[in-house]
Amino acid sequence: MGIELNKQNVQRFYDEVIGKGDVSVIDDLMCSEFVHHGDALFPYIGGSEAIKQGVKGVKTAYPDGHTVIEDMVAEGDIVVVRLTWRGTHLGPFMGKEPTGKVHKWAGLSTYRFNNEGKIIERWANQDVMPQLMALGMIPEMKLGGG
Repeated sequence: MGIELNKQNVQRFYDEVIGKGDVSVIDDLMCSEFVHHGDALFPYIGGSEAIKQGVKGVKTAYPDGHTVIEDMVAEGDIVVVRLTWRGTHLGPFMGKEPTGKVHKWAGLSTYRFNNEGKIIERWANQDVMPQLMALGMIPEMKLGGG
């Protein structure tokens, strides 16, 4: 499969799955054995079915949640994106009741495709500190000099 198709599939993942919450698209884009390697919020997710459940949970908590791809580069079977995400906290998330506040984070995600052109693996590094502070899960940090 081609690099351009891989890039289109990553864009489709963010537009249709993350943006619109259409988890049926996951079967077109990902292997059932898909593995997500993450960080603070979602350190490991195994299988495309688990991704579907995770997306449903996030879309319930942040119905308007969406991702903007700021940059995308690809080589061989790898696609890397620099992205920003934002959403309004309107449903329960990680045991926290809705705040009505807009939460946001920035991050990098690296996708690896198999020979059939499906996503087999993702590594996500996200700066979720602002979101965790907004949820009251960690204390707010004051930036700048004293």
